Amino acid sequence: MCGISGGIELHGQSLPIKIVERIVTDQKMRGPDATSIDEFQIGNHQVALGHNRLSILDLSNRANQPMWDETHRYGLVFNGEIYNYLEIREELIAKGCEFTTASDTEVLLRAMICWGKEAVQKFNGMFAFAFIDKVKQKILLVRDRFGVKPLFYYEDDDRLYFASTARALAPALQCKPNLQYAKRGLDYGIYEDDTGFSPYENLEYLPAGTFKEFDFSENKITGKISKYYNFFEAVQQLKEELLGLSNTVLLEKVKSLLQSSITLRLRSDVPVGVSISGGLDSTTLAAFILDKQDSLTGFTLGEKNNSFSEGPLVELFSKTSGLHVNYIWPKIDDINKAFWKTMYDQDAPFRGGSAIAQNQIFKAVNEQKIKVIIGGQGGDEAFMGYRKFFLFYFNSLLEQGKYLSAASFFCKQIPMFMSESRQINKYWYRRTAYMKQPKTRSNLILEDGDSFYLGKPSDMSMLERQCLDVTRYSIPTLLRYEDRNSMGNSVETRLPFLDYRLMELGVALPICLKLKNGHGKFCLREIAKNYVPDDIRLDRRKRGFPAPDEMWLKEGLAQDIYQKLSDSWSKIQPFLSDKQTFENTFSPRQIIERPGAFRESITLCWLSGIYRYL
Repeated sequence: MCGISGGIELHGQSLPIKIVERIVTDQKMRGPDATSIDEFQIGNHQVALGHNRLSILDLSNRANQPMWDETHRYGLVFNGEIYNYLEIREELIAKGCEFTTASDTEVLLRAMICWGKEAVQKFNGMFAFAFIDKVKQKILLVRDRFGVKPLFYYEDDDRLYFASTARALAPALQCKPNLQYAKRGLDYGIYEDDTGFSPYENLEYLPAGTFKEFDFSENKITGKISKYYNFFEAVQQLKEELLGLSNTVLLEKVKSLLQSSITLRLRSDVPVGVSISGGLDSTTLAAFILDKQDSLTGFTLGEKNNSFSEGPLVELFSKTSGLHVNYIWPKIDDINKAFWKTMYDQDAPFRGGSAIAQNQIFKAVNEQKIKVIIGGQGGDEAFMGYRKFFLFYFNSLLEQGKYLSAASFFCKQIPMFMSESRQINKYWYRRTAYMKQPKTRSNLILEDGDSFYLGKPSDMSMLERQCLDVTRYSIPTLLRYEDRNSMGNSVETRLPFLDYRLMELGVALPICLKLKNGHGKFCLREIAKNYVPDDIRLDRRKRGFPAPDEMWLKEGLAQDIYQKLSDSWSKIQPFLSDKQTFENTFSPRQIIERPGAFRESITLCWLSGIYRYL
């Protein structure tokens, strides 16, 4: 897990190293163990490749980057992990390749030299990398199947720049905040998606599951983007292959693939811990890990005896499993600082306190000198854990005229409705995002962009809608939170549920193995028997990191946000009609009490850029 960067300037008109140096300095927390920049010429073109390394596999200096082959024709800067690198390494050795390191980086480099673009199909991992061929004067940017690792780029006829993050790249290239990005986030809670849409104008994300090849052999830079992975097509194909298999066999497949995914993600030359919330997904991961090893360190947002938090359930699991738990419950005095650190690390808006809580978890992981953490992201998308899937399925039964089945399904949800009664206000506020024309009440002056309908149209299958959560509506934004918060604290987060084999299987499963007996993620609950206590395994409440937003705001965060925004009136003025509007809608009391005000104030903090200077 690292930070990568690079630049190409044609005709030698300027030196890309100036911008790459700024990026490498800014991305220090992504890779504090080693920093390097290679600057060179190809013809009369100036090239620079930068890398910040967080050492995980092969801790020696030989595995540092940029990495080159022995001829110095092919070079690589790489962020992420190739989890099946040992298997690919054996394939390459059989073909006559020799290795000088024990790193997955060298495996990636030699795989690209050996197989070219087709090598990407062999990789099971999270990755974003740039592979350069000096002779052909081409550079290939590649991003993993689900976009776990970020990659931004800027191109015009005469130059190309790329980086893991935009915080230094955007101002260096004078890219302004994307107001449509901010507006969509406020309207739908969706920031990232399956396109190149990014937080900054003229700066693009490389979409997940794609590569883009840039040719600079002529007098201009030309780029061609290609998609190497189509999640929907892969799921459709797998669904056909699963036809006729019994539920028992399918459950065994889920268990086997989850265990394989975990085993691959435990490959590390440094200690590995687990982020645990007291919910089904992360607890199952911890339980499966402890079934294979004697000890494990966990991190949770909560206190042992605080019923508002996940602490009591995590404590229950720790007593039965032997998990050593670090309980994190930020002090009020630390929350203001934690908020501005999260703003800085994210360099983009976020929805609320859960992102702050997540950042604090990774801060605690770093303080315990653990570099790798296993997380439960992706379980809800793979196995229909979100409440909306219950509604989508209920509506689909009605649309098909299956009224008795719909009535039976509804009755089985009553215990879930009762267990979630305390969160009714949250669900009610979020309902507008699922309307065909959401009723937004933003007080900010922003630009409208493409509209989304987050519901399930009657002509869309449940499988199609579930795929959209993976590729567009849910996973991309959550992965941005995860990556920026973890890497902002020099921690690598690994996500077993986002193994493409497991995600494809989960979505391809029959609905009866996902929604059953009033539960979502039914298959996961079944395979967790004898591993996870029933108080957790059969809990109907939706778990996560339930941050106490209101308490934090009341205890001083709202006042701090208001004061800093007020002191920066000239920077936020373009997004508000007048000063009085600001005073009326973003006073500390309004930030605490008005629905959506906290999220709008976060957006203003990002648009103003004030977090960069605190």
